[in-house]
Amino acid sequence: AAWTLTTQQCYILLQKNHTDLDVEDCHAATANTEGSGALAIVFGLAIILANLPVILGIVKKRSLHKPMYYLIANMAGTDTIFGVMCFVLPTVRQAGGGEGTYLKLYTTFFFSIFLSLMGLMLLTLDRYISIYHGLFHMTSINGKHVSLAVFFTWVVS
Repeated sequence: AAWTLTTQQCYILLQKNHTDLDVEDCHAATANTEGSGALAIVFGLAIILANLPVILGIVKKRSLHKPMYYLIANMAGTDTIFGVMCFVLPTVRQAGGGEGTYLKLYTTFFFSIFLSLMGLMLLTLDRYISIYHGLFHMTSINGKHVSLAVFFTWVVS
């Protein structure tokens, strides 16, 4: 190929059969981005180290077992999945994983981003209800409702 492709673009084109590329062409087209793997690993480590204390704190501290903190733990969990994917993608790329492997990894990668956005939406909705309908929020929304909403977002995603 005469143009420079990212790994993601290359495998999306492969999946859709829009070009005559094969897996070797994708590896050759993206071979000049070796430094990005180390950056992704550092980025992933920062994400994991920032989110694990949040999850552990909410799980261990009984006073944080409230609907809002469940939503925060959900977001921290999905962000941790994203951080783990920042480790896995460069490693698999360096090992020369096949086309199917890349598609599965990128699907998981974007799944975690979508889940994080859905978690942010749920947290925003929870805060909106607690501010504008405080009495309703205090008396009606409990951990079971929030757990069901989080489960629903994971199933829909």
